[in-house]
Amino acid sequence: MCFFAIGLHLNVFDAKRVEETVSFMIKNISVCFVPAGVGIMNYFDLLKTSGWQLLLFTIVTTFVLMVMVGWLYQRATKATEGRKGKKRKKGEKVKNANQAKNAATPVNKLPMHKLSMNKLPPNKEKAL
Repeated sequence: MCFFAIGLHLNVFDAKRVEETVSFMIKNISVCFVPAGVGIMNYFDLLKTSGWQLLLFTIVTTFVLMVMVGWLYQRATKATEGRKGKKRKKGEKVKNANQAKNAATPVNKLPMHKLSMNKLPPNKEKAL
């Protein structure tokens, strides 16, 4: 909510576009806070003794979560950027052995003298 308020103040969000949604949220905000308030009243003694530990744990785990999400996002974007436009050109050699094993020669690319009616190319026989 604080970030949203700051965003509205700095004109990051258009107030007119979010007005209807915000009005709905304000009307129903008690649904979010009543159960939490009841829980605080039920466990007030526990919060009195170890509330600072719960607060510290919440702050640390939130920071760790943000760092992990950022790291995974950077890793995912680098992986997708690395794949864009990196197709092998015609005649370019395969770089590793696994790709060489999996690279199948299409039947229509073989010379006619290598094709016969009763025998498929070696890489096609294994597949059948």
